[in-house]
Amino acid sequence: MCSGIEALSWLVAKRVGVVFLDVSMPGLSGQEVLKRIRDNPTSEGLPVVFHLDAYELNSLAIEHGADGTLLKGRYDGADIVAVVNRSTHPD
Repeated sequence: MCSGIEALSWLVAKRVGVVFLDVSMPGLSGQEVLKRIRDNPTSEGLPVVFHLDAYELNSLAIEHGADGTLLKGRYDGADIVAVVNRSTHPD
């Protein structure tokens, strides 16, 4: 996706199991896209994971309703699987 607006349009058209959002997106920020996802009853329970530039943003992303976070350049495939599993199967 190139922008937050495109991401929302795509989500309306497709059925997805998890959403990865960058905090910095053109058009609409990742936080605004998340807010719209959370405000939409058809996407209730949809796990959203933020892709962050800095660890300091982690608590902000969770506060805004993200189910998980990944730090840019500091994760591998196992980390992606772990955060998706935590997002889709909370304790």
